[in-house]
Amino acid sequence: CIGFVLFLDIDVFVNVASVWVFPLSEMLLCVSLFRLNTVVLSCHSPRGPPSGLHSCERVAAMASQGASLQNYNNELVKSIEDLREKREELNRQILTEEEDKAKIQKELSILTDRLQRLNESLVRKTQARNEYDKTIQETEAAYMKILESSQTLLHVLKRETVNLSKKKQGSD
Repeated sequence: CIGFVLFLDIDVFVNVASVWVFPLSEMLLCVSLFRLNTVVLSCHSPRGPPSGLHSCERVAAMASQGASLQNYNNELVKSIEDLREKREELNRQILTEEEDKAKIQKELSILTDRLQRLNESLVRKTQARNEYDKTIQETEAAYMKILESSQTLLHVLKRETVNLSKKKQGSD
């Protein structure tokens, strides 16, 4: 098993340089992270080659576990990337809605000012209309008094005309 080397591609160990050593009965398993995304498993025995293949089988089993870890790692990295993409999409939506909110607040401010001016104008115009109504009522009341006075005057005038006509006929 001396010199047995296994290369695994593991994204989580990017830019890390370290060595871990695990004793496996008669041999040492060295895990070296020496290149980007690469893990090297090597099997070395201080006593020479082992009597059986059990140690190498262990290394192979560990390599298989490493491959499983690699798959888990890839899935984890992909899940994290998916979460980041979803976060970015949500962030874009938030920014868009904040822009919409700012526009609506500006429009609301403009509309509020316009509403205030319209209300003030309505108050002034309503007061003017009420003054017109008052003037019209007073004028109509005065006109009615003039009509009544004119009718009375006309009635008196007719009666006096009749009386004068009777006196004139009586003197003839």
